[in-house]
Amino acid sequence: MRFLLVDAILEWAPGKHAKGVKNVSLSEDFFDDHFPLKPIMPGVLIVEGMAQISGLLLEESMRDQGKNVKALMSLMEKVKFRLPVYPGSQVLYTCTILQINEYGGKVSASASVAGEMAAECSLLFSFHEFGNPTQDAIRARVLETWLANAKYVS
Repeated sequence: MRFLLVDAILEWAPGKHAKGVKNVSLSEDFFDDHFPLKPIMPGVLIVEGMAQISGLLLEESMRDQGKNVKALMSLMEKVKFRLPVYPGSQVLYTCTILQINEYGGKVSASASVAGEMAAECSLLFSFHEFGNPTQDAIRARVLETWLANAKYVS
C-alpha cells in the first residue's frame, strides 16, 4: 500500500467492529500540495483510512469462518465531511459491520477528531480470492503491527 493511513488499531472485534487511529503529521507527503499555506488532510484519504480498517475487519471476519478473501471497496454511500483535519490532529476511525456474507460486506464508518465528527459514510466491499502469498504476507505484517496494542473485545 502506498498510503498506510492507520497507525494503530485500538479495539478489535472481528465480525462486529473496530477502532483505530491516525496521527496526522505535517510531514505527510500529501500536505505538500494540499494546501501549501493551509494544510488540510484530503477527504479521500480520510475515507481511505476508514476503508483500510473496514476492509481488514471484513477479511478477518471471513478468516474466522475459514475463508481467505480480499475485500475490495465497491461503493461509498452517504459520504459526509463535517470538519477539516489538520496536521497535529489524531483521527479516530470507528467501523461497524452492518452486513456480511460470502460475497461481501457493508460497514458503517466514521472519523472523528477530539470527539467531533470529521467524516462518516457507509462502505460496501466485495470479496475476491487472489491466492497471492506475497500479498498475504504483507497483509499479515500490517495487521500484526496495527494490532500490537489492540484491545480485543467481543
